[in-house]
Amino acid sequence: MWFSGKIYIKTSNTSILKTISLWLSFLFLLTTFVTYKPVIEFYEPFHSKILLSRLFGFPLIVLFVFKYFFQPKELFKFPKLFWGGFLLVLLLAATIPFSLNPYVTLRQVISITFLMLVSIAVFDAFKEFEWSQFAKLTTIILLLLSGIGMVNLILSILGYPTFLAKNRTDAGMSLFSRFYEAGAFTVCLVCISASLWASGLKKREQGVFRYLIPLSTVVGLFFLMSTGRVSAISGFVSAILFFMLWKRNLESFWFTLKMGSLFLFNLLIFFLFFPEIFDRFFYRFQSRIFKRVHGTQEADFIVDNFFGTFQAFLDHPISGTGLGGFQENYSRYAIHGSFLKMIGEAGLFGIIGMLIFLGLAVFGIFRLKKQTGNETQQFLYNFFPFFGGLLVSWQYNYILNNESFWVVIILLALVFYQAGKENTIRSKWI
Repeated sequence: MWFSGKIYIKTSNTSILKTISLWLSFLFLLTTFVTYKPVIEFYEPFHSKILLSRLFGFPLIVLFVFKYFFQPKELFKFPKLFWGGFLLVLLLAATIPFSLNPYVTLRQVISITFLMLVSIAVFDAFKEFEWSQFAKLTTIILLLLSGIGMVNLILSILGYPTFLAKNRTDAGMSLFSRFYEAGAFTVCLVCISASLWASGLKKREQGVFRYLIPLSTVVGLFFLMSTGRVSAISGFVSAILFFMLWKRNLESFWFTLKMGSLFLFNLLIFFLFFPEIFDRFFYRFQSRIFKRVHGTQEADFIVDNFFGTFQAFLDHPISGTGLGGFQENYSRYAIHGSFLKMIGEAGLFGIIGMLIFLGLAVFGIFRLKKQTGNETQQFLYNFFPFFGGLLVSWQYNYILNNESFWVVIILLALVFYQAGKENTIRSKWI
């Protein structure tokens, strides 16, 4: 057994397997925004859809398990952020026996577990590279999905068939199946790209990276606004304002002014060339924020979302209704918002798990209070306000089943891991 284990470990660390894992990670990330149609769909013994990215995620997990099966102690070298994720999954799984819909809860817990395992496997594939290489990949993905979204939008308006997506002239869709998926996904990548643009890091000025970051931010913001997803757009606006308040210097003021001008320019483009998007954009903001009218579906839904959530928590304070157990039992709608979902559908289990998980992320960033040291530390300092903007967005968007949320977690884990190796962060909690 000892001999076979030695061979096993040696085989699992070969350059071939590392290369395969890296390519599977790359392909998984590159296809995460393709949700328009499942690659495989079956109905027995239960209805399930397998998206394109899952075809790369499953073998990636298998290779990861193969690599660490006989060396589990190596996993303890990974950032504590992932252990917070494991704790959250375990606490969510503990709610299954008490769920009002155990079948749905089980499926959602399995989905979250899958994404967490994939994120750990992707981290493992990229941990030997600089975190900036992974950040560069996220900007490429943002540019690709936003570019396809803009092309499909123009084709829809001109009356031509779109590229692997349905025609829609009033919202940017890219290759997503729903506009709210597009908005919730894109805001995470836009915040990463914008934080890199605002940071002024030397790594940002190297090669094609110098032009890729501003371009992906500009195109990504246009696509984000075209989705009309109020919570996602509000999250990005909050991130920019937080950045100015966090830095409080002339550079942050000019960057905020630059983003504000770009925001207004996009609205002008919508008004001149995309009138349906322009009208829908303003209608959604007015009906949800500025001019909410009591008795309308938009206003009543928000009220019901809050009241129903806390009623479910009062009825089931320990375990909640179980993930997915709220709908059809307390409302015909699902709970919107990551934090409300934990309160209503996971109770104290979910609240504790989410606080520890995101708390580890916030603690790892916030403890760097000064913009000193190397660029890894400087990136964390500059990314903190953008992470705050994402928290604003996540108040209404459910994130645990969203691949872009786990992309943010992977990036933070890579930065924490490499900062720890560089001794810029000395803490047992990171």
